[in-house]
Amino acid sequence: MFTQTGSGSLTQLNVDAIIVTGSDDENVLISLTITDVPTQNALLSGITHATGAKVNGTCTLKLMNATEYGNEPADVGIDTFNIFQLLSVSPQYFFLSLDASNITISSSDDYEAVNFTAGTWLDPEGADAALGATGSAAVFFVHDAFIELDGYEASNEIDASLVAIDAA
Repeated sequence: MFTQTGSGSLTQLNVDAIIVTGSDDENVLISLTITDVPTQNALLSGITHATGAKVNGTCTLKLMNATEYGNEPADVGIDTFNIFQLLSVSPQYFFLSLDASNITISSSDDYEAVNFTAGTWLDPEGADAALGATGSAAVFFVHDAFIELDGYEASNEIDASLVAIDAA
């Protein structure tokens, strides 16, 4: 479990679902569904609504390479991503990326902005998690994800389902 900042007197952010999509390679779309209006307002405050617009806050993910599930210890990595508006007309859908500013979306591949095998994933001790994947059936599990924004209590932790990628 992650250590989340915040106190009981702050408004808690809420996330309904996290969805991982993509199987072509190690790059996937990680999207968030947020129907809580106060959370939407916090993320979008001061933002010009646009597809690919960077919004307020960050999302921290814990990722496990579950390809050889059952072997101990499991390869686990933690990384923090910026949050972006998925569609300008849908304030309840967001996606994640390490990019620091607005993203120009020219194809669906531009949404697949999270690389499961990148060196940015750190193990619990802070070293490279080495979440490499080989072959056509590498399986990952995203869990204990939460969003944070200054002035708010971190969201509830949410899990996504297993996703298989083709890293060959």
